[in-house]
Amino acid sequence: MQKSKKVEEALQQSKERYRFMFENNPQPMFIYDLETLAFLQVNKAIVEQYGYSNEEFLSLTLKDIHRPEDIDKLMEDIERAKSSDNPSGEWLNVKKNGELIYTEIVAQTVNFNNRRARHILTIDITKRKQTENALRDSEARYHSLFDNATIGLYRTTTDGKIILANPTIVRLLGYNSFEELAQRDLEQN
Repeated sequence: MQKSKKVEEALQQSKERYRFMFENNPQPMFIYDLETLAFLQVNKAIVEQYGYSNEEFLSLTLKDIHRPEDIDKLMEDIERAKSSDNPSGEWLNVKKNGELIYTEIVAQTVNFNNRRARHILTIDITKRKQTENALRDSEARYHSLFDNATIGLYRTTTDGKIILANPTIVRLLGYNSFEELAQRDLEQN
């Protein structure tokens, strides 16, 4: 009888430690039901990140933090993830105030109160995505300017091998394509 009580107390302490670590973890996390997609548990960090109260979160489903146009993709991903223990990926989510944030998730299938659920850890990658998009836009503008310049532009390696040329220089030098020009050494022309 004494041993059984100690085991029960140890189990209770373990549950309390888990709950404390989950709720107070600085990394945003939540658990959702795999069948209903209802949020079952959320931590303080996810509440702060998304702007919903704990109670509001627990009245929502996973669909509620996704854009309507992403729901079909979400449902396909959930079906695929049911056969995978640790799905991960990037998502565009909607905060309570309507702001969009990019998140990277790491997921683990768990048994939560006798329900098949998924424990999700999220990482806000919005700044990284904004930087990647700005870089992509900048590169597109650069290539547009380079390709459409009315003066001939080219770039070579230190030994004179042509690695980049705009259509104007190709035409001015009398070649039919960049590939044809690239076979030449401009320093010898």
